Amino acid sequence: MIEQVVRVAYMLGSAYVILQLQHGSWVTVVVHSTFAASIGAWVATLYLLFCTNSLSKKQLLNADSLKENSEPEIIDFKHIIVQFLPFVVIGGFLVAYQWIDQFSFHVLMSKFNPMLSSNKIETIFGLFNFNSNKLIMIVVSLSVSIASTILPLISKSRYNHEVLRKHISQAYVLFCAITLPACAALYSLSKPVYILFYGNYAAESLYIPMVQISAVIALFMGLTSVLAMILQGLSKTGIALRAIGWGMAVKILCQPIMIYLTSSLGALLSTFISLVIVTIIMGSYINHRFELLDFLNTKVLNAVYVSAFMLLILFTGLSLLSNHFVPDTRVSSGLFLALVGSLGGLLALVIYQKCHVLDVLKNR
Repeated sequence: MIEQVVRVAYMLGSAYVILQLQHGSWVTVVVHSTFAASIGAWVATLYLLFCTNSLSKKQLLNADSLKENSEPEIIDFKHIIVQFLPFVVIGGFLVAYQWIDQFSFHVLMSKFNPMLSSNKIETIFGLFNFNSNKLIMIVVSLSVSIASTILPLISKSRYNHEVLRKHISQAYVLFCAITLPACAALYSLSKPVYILFYGNYAAESLYIPMVQISAVIALFMGLTSVLAMILQGLSKTGIALRAIGWGMAVKILCQPIMIYLTSSLGALLSTFISLVIVTIIMGSYINHRFELLDFLNTKVLNAVYVSAFMLLILFTGLSLLSNHFVPDTRVSSGLFLALVGSLGGLLALVIYQKCHVLDVLKNR
């Protein structure tokens, strides 16, 4: 969680400073965006080192005494590699979508849209692969944090069927309660959110559909991350890897088709289709094994779904009104988002409280 927050904060902050204060180029922004990953990793590493040093001396001494009395063990590097590789693939497969887009989008757009210049294609690519993607990473980070808390609970209770069902169902409720309203807000408030972070430099007909599709993609990215962590906790990494493999194949196959049919939105739509396939494969196995559909608290989930739908309607209406009364500037968009965000958050909390969603989350 710390790594994700620091990385996203650095990316957004550096983009604002470079583009608005220093009037720099997008090349510099992309460089700092890449560097943000190392910043987040260093901060997370320092935090872990601090926690490690906070261990009591008694625990460290006991560990040392055990090592002295035991015989030296031979490290099986092959076994270690076999164990950690699936975690690396599952943890980083979302980045593979960006790699596929990076190496194929320009080529396919040039082939199917020869009237577009190279600079125009690069601009379109930057809109969805950099701008929109950085916005949804905030939502995806929340889901990854939820998934990270699930893994130890699943691993600890992997042989207790009833406890596992309880943990998995509560994790799904927690995911929906947090991620659904966030995606609904990003979808319906796509214009002011984009202007707040990047200014009103691009055509609305380009970036608004991209942000909206990206908001839906964020929902499936988050759900895929949660399901993958559940499968890891159950030691079913093979199923997760198989689902990811099918998803990558679908992405590669759909990429040229969707770019041909929808042009600039094709890469996003192919990613969406791929993630739906991955989610169905992972979710089907988990539901078949634990019969989750019969165990889920439908009353609480319906309250979450209704609240997300109400937020979608509310934010969409307010966003349409803002087109007439709110200037397309960063300050105006920020104030508008603060106002409607507070209103929407209060509405969601009231619904959650009345329908006992908060009680379920507290007792997870």
